[in-house]
Amino acid sequence: AETEVLTSVSTWWKANRSWLHRGRAHRLDTADRGQRAAMTVSAEGDRFVVWVGQRETPPHVLPHPLRLTGLAANDRYAVRLLNPESPLPDWMTRGDVALRSAQVTLSGAALMSAGVSLPYLAPQSIWVLEGARVA
Repeated sequence: AETEVLTSVSTWWKANRSWLHRGRAHRLDTADRGQRAAMTVSAEGDRFVVWVGQRETPPHVLPHPLRLTGLAANDRYAVRLLNPESPLPDWMTRGDVALRSAQVTLSGAALMSAGVSLPYLAPQSIWVLEGARVA
């Protein structure tokens, strides 16, 4: 299983590193002190990736939405979890969150003001979101 994850991550990184190295990096504020989030937006503003890491047990029953930054407010973005599989059993995931099973399309304004709702994240885990501007 670890080999598959490493292969998947390496393949993704190689396919995206050219825009990641030229993009703008942002640290994102979270409502959870045990959580760290960072985001890179491409120089063209047409794609982004978000990493959300959970160091310890969250203090909230439901995760707070994560507000993104650096996007064009009037553009729409298709957002998906790159790693939708959860290390938690279904009964611990605190309900169904759209990103676990589907891509969602939201405006830049919505992503930056209301934020995106993420599934519950177990300690020592990470979510990776990928977004792309849609026409």
